[in-house]
Order: sequence, then C-alpha cells, then structure tokens
Amino acid sequence: MLKAQATNYQSKTLGVVVISNQTSTTNIALAPLPGSVAGNVSSSTSGDPIAGASISLSLNGQVVASTLTDAFGNYLFFNISIGTYTVTAQATNYQSQILGAIVLANQTATVNFSLILQPGSVIGTVSSSLTDNPIRGALVQLDLISFIS
Repeated sequence: MLKAQATNYQSKTLGVVVISNQTSTTNIALAPLPGSVAGNVSSSTSGDPIAGASISLSLNGQVVASTLTDAFGNYLFFNISIGTYTVTAQATNYQSQILGAIVLANQTATVNFSLILQPGSVIGTVSSSLTDNPIRGALVQLDLISFIS
C-alpha cells in the first residue's frame, strides 16, 4: 500500500505492485480539505441579531447550500469545497445583502451581515375640512421621532 498525505489535503492510499528490479510509477492526486463559511446577521439600526434570517451560499450563480440563522443571528456552512462564493442574507422587513467569500482548505471564511431596514412610506391627501376637496401646494413634513422595526 502506498499512502500520500500533505497539510490541508485529504490523504489517499493506493495499492501498488512493485516488481523486482523494475520501477513502478504511481501518481497520486490529493483533494484539498474542505473549508467552511460562518458569520452573523444583525440589524444595522440596533445592532441586534436577526434570528431566522435566510442565508444562501452560491457558486457560479447556483445555490449550493442554504440555512437559517439561530437565535443569536449566527449561521454556519461546513464541508464546503474551496472556491469563491457569494453569500446572500435575507430577512423580513430588511433589505437583502450579498457579500463574497473565499473558501480555503481547512479554514473558515467569516462573512458578517448588517442588514438595513426596508424603507417605509406615508401616503394620503391634504384636503379642506369644509369641502373635502384636495388642497394643492400644501406642505407636508414628516418628523421622525421613533420608528418601528
């Protein structure tokens, strides 16, 4: 048996026949160890973790793994082949965010997200209390005292 091993690569064992007074040639291709992608998702407004956020890991435009964040906003993808990935975070009432990750052999790529709340809106009509007709050119001002996330 012939065994090859190297740091950050999966070891491999092959059978080889050795004949007296001859040289046997055996080439061994070692696969790199997988890596992982981990991180946290939080609100950019409050800094609080976002539980239940949807996280997807894509390679060349194809989703290869997905998960949800835990109660502390953490997520983990393990046993990921080396390469360059995109990581997408989505959560209710927040804007999606896409970041890159380079996965190296036997290492963890950390990708943290700080999601921005979706903008809200106010609609309505300014009208006369006597005629109920709209008042053209009325100035409407919104003062932000507090917000609901």
